[in-house]
Order: sequence, then C-alpha cells, then structure tokens
Amino acid sequence: VEKKYPRTLNIQVHERVPIGTWCRQSDCQYFDAKGVRWGSAIPSKGPLLLSVQDARPTNSWDDNIFASLKIIVGALSSMGLRTITVTLPNSAPGDLWVRVSAGYDIIFDALADIQDQLDTLAVFVADKVADVSWKPQYIDLRTPGRVYFK
Repeated sequence: VEKKYPRTLNIQVHERVPIGTWCRQSDCQYFDAKGVRWGSAIPSKGPLLLSVQDARPTNSWDDNIFASLKIIVGALSSMGLRTITVTLPNSAPGDLWVRVSAGYDIIFDALADIQDQLDTLAVFVADKVADVSWKPQYIDLRTPGRVYFK
C-alpha cells in the first residue's frame, strides 16, 4: 500500500499460489513456497498439491524443517521419486517421513545435514535400481553416511 498525496492510494495485490496442504489431524490449510498457511482445505493425496501430515503436539512453525522439506521434495523429484505425502511424526525432533510413489517411506532428519542425506540416498538408489526384486518398506537416512532399510 502506498499513499500519494493528496487523493491517491496505490494498492498492489499478489495472489498466493498454494504448493500443498498442511494438516494437523483433520484441520488442513493451504501453504505456499514461503511457508505461509491460510484458509481451509480438505485432506487430499494427489499429484497437484503436496500433502503434509503434522502429528507433532504443538502447532509451532520451524523454518529449518520447512526449508529442509522443500529441498527434499525437489531433490527426490530430480531422482525420479515422486513424493506422495510428507509426515512430521510425534517422535524425535526433526524426523521427517516421505512416502514416495514407489511404495516406501524415506526417513530424514530435517535438522541435520540434508544434502549429505540426499547424496547418500542418490548413491544407494543408483545401486539398487538394477535389482527388480528390491521392494523396501522404508529407507532410513538419519545416521550420517549410512543407510538402513527394511
């Protein structure tokens, strides 16, 4: 908003573009690339909007976790792994579970070195891509430089 004397008022409006829905239990809101949440949304899973399920006990916003979430989703997409849902469980601080379209979860520590975890995942997935019988339930990357899977 800018006021120009004597009788002019300029107002610039920018529309927020949602990139996903952020849900706490059954209460969902849209969110944009800056992390701003607004409105009311229905819980959904699909290719258009990222679905985030927040099971933490408080409704606090952590910029570090959100920044890590954006990096992870972008990097997984470039690896050919489409993100279905992201879950912030009520367990260890920083835990972030990503369900991918291949049918398994990838567990990250959003408060640790994300790039190291993504590099470790890229090497691991490149090694396993040739094995058609490999069907994991989850891949855990929370320990630096190591991969645990079941």
